[in-house]
Amino acid sequence: MSLSKEQKEDYILTGGNQCLYCGSHNITALIFDGEGSRQPVRCEDCHREWNDIYKLVDVEEIEE
Repeated sequence: MSLSKEQKEDYILTGGNQCLYCGSHNITALIFDGEGSRQPVRCEDCHREWNDIYKLVDVEEIEE
């Protein structure tokens, strides 16, 4: 099953807090890949998996 554009947009707009497939909030984010731009996510209820994809959008200074 391919994800629709609407499914992807809804997932992103809701902050990625529920399964793309079954809507469960019982999801686990795994360790970032070596590039740091993809994070595997797994639903513990329906056992589907996908990658959250990140991009650098801003930086902030750390005060010493």
